[in-house]
Amino acid sequence: MATRSVLAGTLETSALVEAARGGDRFAFGQLYDRYARMVHGILLARVPHSEVEDLVHDVFLLALNRLGQLRQPAAFGGWLAQIARNRANDFHRRPRETAELQEESRGAHDPDRMETFAALAAIGFPGLAGFLGQFMIVVGAYPTHRVATIVVLLGVLAVAGAMIVTVQRIFFGSVPERHGRFRDLGTLELANTIGLLSLILVLGLLPAVVMDSINFSVITLLSRAAA
Repeated sequence: MATRSVLAGTLETSALVEAARGGDRFAFGQLYDRYARMVHGILLARVPHSEVEDLVHDVFLLALNRLGQLRQPAAFGGWLAQIARNRANDFHRRPRETAELQEESRGAHDPDRMETFAALAAIGFPGLAGFLGQFMIVVGAYPTHRVATIVVLLGVLAVAGAMIVTVQRIFFGSVPERHGRFRDLGTLELANTIGLLSLILVLGLLPAVVMDSINFSVITLLSRAAA
């Protein structure tokens, strides 16, 4: 009876593998449900607990991409276990390699500087997009709400200090080992970031580009409110 159950399970696994090879994502989901616990156990014995879930998904993604290389569908379980062991080994080798790549990429486009630039804009650094709005609010509020304006300015200074500390810890501190395998900015992300930073700079230096387009509407709104 036990032999029949094992044989039936093997045949079912083979059928699921063949279906997954043909593009059936539901079949691959069934394989995931059947073998995820095994992969989880293999990885848990070899890598930090906080990394296991991500690596389980990595293993199944690798398996999906390599299904065509599996000669015997019935051997899927052992084949998947070997992928899991190899992925765990890669995890322990990769931090050093990733750190070297990060140093090389840093010299190319320095994403840390771009993120610092964005943080300065967020805290209202003069010449950047956030400054004009904060400045106009202070100028408009101070004559009638002096105490409240001073309190708000102190709050802005506190937020600026917290932002600077955050930037220092995130972008200029040491990289935790569990994050060492993350890749740096790609070409598409870099292009989007440069576009946003350019907009921040333009709005900070040439605020009239936006102010002139909304000035009439604001004046009309204020006139109706006053009436």
